[in-house]
Amino acid sequence: MAAIDRRLIPLIETLTAVGADWLAFELIDGIRRGRETEETPDALASSRRELRNGEQPKATGEPKLIAAEPQPIVGDDQIEWATQYVADRLDSTLEELAACFENLDAILDGEITKTGLVTGEAAGVPLIVLALGEDQLKVDRSGADQSRSVIPKLRLALESWSSQVRGQTQI
Repeated sequence: MAAIDRRLIPLIETLTAVGADWLAFELIDGIRRGRETEETPDALASSRRELRNGEQPKATGEPKLIAAEPQPIVGDDQIEWATQYVADRLDSTLEELAACFENLDAILDGEITKTGLVTGEAAGVPLIVLALGEDQLKVDRSGADQSRSVIPKLRLALESWSSQVRGQTQI
């Protein structure tokens, strides 16, 4: 288990301050876990093919799990990993949000077609409201799209921060 590099503290504090403490926790957990060994794409494709064709041999005896030890992420690698993880995770979260809006659109389109009724000014404009205790977060499609559009700028800012923290000159 690797110790968290102190240079990551400002990133973790920033994530927490903007309400992305969930991401800060994921980041810390990922660094502590280390780099886990993953199957190669070819090995995964081969396993899927064998399974579909019924070629998978039957297991005998006690099940065994053979997994390589995770490799610790330390030093500058930790900074690079954190930078990539934050950008990728926010990007995938916003893609999932966009998919939610697509699903809501499909549901609304189906309901409007079935009933022929459109009620209220907001009909056809999905809005997602997340409530946790007294806090509420409202997100509409334009907010989600706007957030997705700034991901490339966020990546550049994170890369610049990463270079600066690691003592490299900015390009």
